[in-house]
Amino acid sequence: AYPQRKDREGYDRQDSQSDHADRCEQAYNDVAQPLESFGIDCSGFTQMVYRLAGHYLPRDASQQAKKGTTLSFLEECTPGDLAFFDNAEGAITHVGIVLDDFHIIHASGRVRVDGLDHSGIYNAELGRHTHKLRVLKRIID
Repeated sequence: AYPQRKDREGYDRQDSQSDHADRCEQAYNDVAQPLESFGIDCSGFTQMVYRLAGHYLPRDASQQAKKGTTLSFLEECTPGDLAFFDNAEGAITHVGIVLDDFHIIHASGRVRVDGLDHSGIYNAELGRHTHKLRVLKRIID
């Protein structure tokens, strides 16, 4: 186990989990916002964030879904884990990075932060789920 430390909000968090959260926030500030004007897709976004953290991910979401350890429940997720989503035919078509408090950062038209629950991504602006959750993965132990 990793030693405990306080995060920005004063909560105890394992060092590795806090590092994941910091990387996600850094990715949004340093990568996502500038790239929005050029356009980036979901798997390109996750690939770039992980590359900045020193980890290789394949380019396509369906290939990324083959990596890491499968998690059984959303409650097991820590910031930095990946959530994968499928279409009506069951093919993996979308990926995002899990954040704290059941949120996800992902690229869907633009890089955005939305709610995440057992059904999938909930877009509050649209008032509905936009992506159906298929599998959760921990890439970095």
